[in-house]
Amino acid sequence: MTASSSSGGPDAAGARAAAISVASRARPSGWLRSQASRRLGFGYLLLAPAVLYVLLLVGAPFLFSIYLAVSDANVGDPVASFVGLENFRAALESDVFYTALRNSIVFTVVAAIFKGLLGTTLAFLLLQPFWEGSSCAAWL
Repeated sequence: MTASSSSGGPDAAGARAAAISVASRARPSGWLRSQASRRLGFGYLLLAPAVLYVLLLVGAPFLFSIYLAVSDANVGDPVASFVGLENFRAALESDVFYTALRNSIVFTVVAAIFKGLLGTTLAFLLLQPFWEGSSCAAWL
């Protein structure tokens, strides 16, 4: 060892300068400072096409149905004008609306009862062995 290197000579000063320059390098600015925020941003980027697809699949028809509900749109007339809640008032005054509402409620209740009964029956039937005295181990 030389006297200059052990007492903080030119070699030690160069090592300190290199350590300072590495430690003081510029960090990225903005919200992408940490690894976690970059991973979170990448997750949102991967999720964006699915969210866009659902918005277009559900949101566009929903907005179009609202447009049709508050306008006097017809199949033969390409231009519709705004009528507000007039369509809803006319529907509530119609006997056909109440008949359709009653039929929808009856159908929904009857379908739910049948679905529950048939599903429960099938579940209990599937719990039983298929042949009397046989087990699943015989098939393996």
